[in-house]
Amino acid sequence: MRSLQGAFIAMGCALYLSAPVHADPTETFEVTAVVEEGCLVSGTLHSPGTNIGALGELNFGSASALSTELLSAELVTDAGFELTCTPGVEVTMQVNGGGNSSGGLRHLAHLFDSEASPIAYRLYSDAAFTNEISAGTPITIPRSGDEQVTISMFGQVLLSGDHRGGSYHDELTVTIEW
Repeated sequence: MRSLQGAFIAMGCALYLSAPVHADPTETFEVTAVVEEGCLVSGTLHSPGTNIGALGELNFGSASALSTELLSAELVTDAGFELTCTPGVEVTMQVNGGGNSSGGLRHLAHLFDSEASPIAYRLYSDAAFTNEISAGTPITIPRSGDEQVTISMFGQVLLSGDHRGGSYHDELTVTIEW
């Protein structure tokens, strides 16, 4: 009898192990994301065409009304302005002709005397004053690969020695694209 019991127990285990296993149905789904390259201006994502305020100032300083010197200046960006872009993104800018352009040149106009002769000036993208920034012409902003983008602009004005004394100004619009 002993051998029959052993066979019966072994057969019961075999039946138990070969019984169908119940499994819950499974489905799969994808998880995706698109991370787009781009730029933030002063830490904010702006819609195209948004006016972001003042970029900075290009100040030629003071000179005598009789001066015939060549004055140079560099754009000093406002402390709050910061342009941060994804590495590898090409960033371009274009600068309009300003509020006093004439004959393809930008001009500084006398602040209080509309009869005073305007003073022509030129903008450049380099400190050597070799790459002029023409009105409305896009130029590529050079990058060193990092996220921070530096907007460099330089100006020159040749005084003629016959301008009325007083303050002269112009206001330019800079469009940055990526």
